[in-house]
Amino acid sequence: MIRQVLRRAGCTEFSGTEDGFVVDHGPNEERLRVVCTIERGTAVQRELRRYRQALTQAGMQVGRLSKDRNTLLVSTPDTTA
Repeated sequence: MIRQVLRRAGCTEFSGTEDGFVVDHGPNEERLRVVCTIERGTAVQRELRRYRQALTQAGMQVGRLSKDRNTLLVSTPDTTA
């Protein structure tokens, strides 16, 4: 669900040839991590804002992982009930 929302918002998914987002399991099973693989500081922050906006508009709760500036923690509507 997260991947589809981000792709629909025009965000690029990480591949062997392109930087973008990666979705994987977070520190607990209730939330997922969305990691931005872009290395440049201002570009990372701009992409994370795009991710956050698209995900919150889709009804998800989005937070930051304090020790990693490139990572958002996401709860989907079916995990927040």
